[in-house]
Amino acid sequence: MSMDIAFVEQLIGILERSRLSELKYAEDGGRVRLVRSGHPEIAGISPALATPMQDTSALAHAALPVQLAPKEQTVSAPLAGMFYCAPAPGQPPFVAVGDLVEEGQQLAIIEAMKMLNAVEANLKGRVVRVAAADGAAVEAGAPLFAIEPAGDGDV
Repeated sequence: MSMDIAFVEQLIGILERSRLSELKYAEDGGRVRLVRSGHPEIAGISPALATPMQDTSALAHAALPVQLAPKEQTVSAPLAGMFYCAPAPGQPPFVAVGDLVEEGQQLAIIEAMKMLNAVEANLKGRVVRVAAADGAAVEAGAPLFAIEPAGDGDV
């Protein structure tokens, strides 16, 4: 049996609407295991990251906690997926600590369900911290960058 993505998405919906912390489904050799975020066994894995025939216990949430200075603002993950700092392996990152960025400038990529999604700056400022490791699984809303807003004299 081959489970299609629509069926897996239905299972994710069941998990999200319930109080279950884990959902397993197997039929005719196909199997899927979904675990709700915050489950102590694999904290930080979003059910949206589970795919057929994938054991989510192998994934790890690698976002680091961010302690913001009073003027710093966070750029958060718009969705759950894999965080990438560069446009492709071996290429330089979109931005580095110390770079001045413009509002709307691409900072990173989040890959979710084989789709690449741009992470953009929500303000003009200087990157002071990258809070997620390249190639790490991140949840929607997880802090990715800390940016110090630019003053009028900054270029």
